[in-house]
Amino acid sequence: HEENWKINHGPLRSIMMAELYAIMKSMMWLAMHSPLLEEKDAVILTDSKSGIEVLRNLTPGQQSSLTNTIRNLAITLFENDITITLQWVPSHVGVDGNEQADRIAK
Repeated sequence: HEENWKINHGPLRSIMMAELYAIMKSMMWLAMHSPLLEEKDAVILTDSKSGIEVLRNLTPGQQSSLTNTIRNLAITLFENDITITLQWVPSHVGVDGNEQADRIAK
């Protein structure tokens, strides 16, 4: 499924936080639509290696409210039999969805 969002990431402090916010929004969409989904395996594409690394290395007590929300969404999706894979894609090399996201972001 394809859906586009555009946010002003000013209050998010960094590009990585904006990337994490986009991951969170994708997971929220999955959680909201999970009863309607035939396919229970979801892949979220991101060009943020640092965002993936932050999520991979979450430790209790060191989470921001954003990463905590992402963690809770992951648990909720898991409990609803939705499997999520975060897949890194290179930026600015012609990956269609990533190029589209870059255009929307500008």
